[in-house]
Amino acid sequence: MQIERAKELILYDELNLTEISYLLNYSSVAHLSRQFKQVTGLTASFFRNAPFDSRIALENV
Repeated sequence: MQIERAKELILYDELNLTEISYLLNYSSVAHLSRQFKQVTGLTASFFRNAPFDSRIALENV
């Protein structure tokens, strides 16, 4: 699912939302943002800034 991939890319914090929307073939950042909010219930900006510690280091997998 594209939103799951968007979530991954947002958490890695290497690309901005414009770059992510282009990479995932969305027609615009607004389109990505609307779908993100619809699927997750959160805005992409809130998701990016939320204090998630859900990533696990590879050596701990």
